[in-house]
Amino acid sequence: MTGAIVVSDMMTLSVCFDHRVVDGLQAAQFTQAVKNRLESLDRLVPEIAEPVPQLAERELRACSVGDDLMVSLRSRHHAWQVDEPVSLGGKDSGPDPVTLALGSLLSCMVIAFKLAARRRHVSVERVEGVITATPAGKVASAAIRLTVHSSAPKADVTKLLATAKATCLVHDMLRAELSISVDLDVQPASDVNSKR
Repeated sequence: MTGAIVVSDMMTLSVCFDHRVVDGLQAAQFTQAVKNRLESLDRLVPEIAEPVPQLAERELRACSVGDDLMVSLRSRHHAWQVDEPVSLGGKDSGPDPVTLALGSLLSCMVIAFKLAARRRHVSVERVEGVITATPAGKVASAAIRLTVHSSAPKADVTKLLATAKATCLVHDMLRAELSISVDLDVQPASDVNSKR
């Protein structure tokens, strides 16, 4: 630091906490977490700094830069990242692809159950779900357990499960007949560098 005036990227952020409600340590940890997230936005979504054409429904884009295994994903309305655990060469900066797929299945099943309850006018106060799968390698089996809190008769709630399984779109995607094609387009590395 020479004392020279220079242009730099900076922002002032003020966060207020009521110490009657929140402990000072938790407040400081939260503030530090917000700071870290803001400082790493470019790492979270490296491709998104460039103009991205409007995506269609159910169209996603992915980008992974350098030797890092982290993949930035963007859909029409959301952006997130996927990574592998450190034990597999990643940095554990996001859930791994299999965990995301299992989470998609579990959340879709919960949503399908609640939608079935709504259509049948069955009161459901809360749905909790647990999914367990083969712990390592290829997923050979997965088991879902839904716990439903409802004031409705148990028989009415139980009937909803068949409808939920039949209407869960992620569950339906797992059928063997699903057609998935993968094409490869190879570009010179200089094309990537020229876009930056």
